[in-house]
Amino acid sequence: MPASRVLKYYGDAPWRVRLHVYGRWRFCPFRSLIAYLPDEGRLVDIGSGYGLWPFYVHTLKPGMEIWGLEPDPRKIQVATVIARKMAIESVSFNQAKAQGIDLPPCRAATIIDVLYLIPWEDQVEILAKLVRGLEPGGTLLIKEMSEQPSWKYAWNWFEEWMAVRVIKITQGNRFYFRKEEDWLSLLSSLGLDAKAIRVDRGYMYPHVLFVGQKRP
Repeated sequence: MPASRVLKYYGDAPWRVRLHVYGRWRFCPFRSLIAYLPDEGRLVDIGSGYGLWPFYVHTLKPGMEIWGLEPDPRKIQVATVIARKMAIESVSFNQAKAQGIDLPPCRAATIIDVLYLIPWEDQVEILAKLVRGLEPGGTLLIKEMSEQPSWKYAWNWFEEWMAVRVIKITQGNRFYFRKEEDWLSLLSSLGLDAKAIRVDRGYMYPHVLFVGQKRP
């Protein structure tokens, strides 16, 4: 029910937006991520796009205040119009790059399929900002793609290349993937107790979720 309700938010959006949002829902394991979020407090979502993930979180965890950050003004406009139309006051969207903005304190933070488009040094800067803003015991969720199995990784690379270079529905110039062990090492160095969880069962993409808890 929450999924179908959220997808209906986009009924008046342009067809390209609807196609993108429906595809995101079909091919990204959002349902597997929601269980790792707290029930209340502020959530900062980096790369919120058209707002699908923030709106989905809102339907299941109405006690959360959700702060979405997205550099594409077209996506911000769509998400903001929907939030106003549906009178969702606890979800807001901000147009900016995470590298150039002071991120607010939060109970949780999410970055879903975003960091691979950001240079490695900027990835560290963004994550360091988020960790500094996290409350002790707060949660950071990073959903990225694994390199295994290789056929899923190859398919994902081709699909992303099409989205960035050909269709141009995603901003970026090149890809900056990390190995799972490198993610875990980086998150640990930033002060998080982290683990990797495979969430790709039933999906054609090699989804992996990194769950980090800020140390006291």
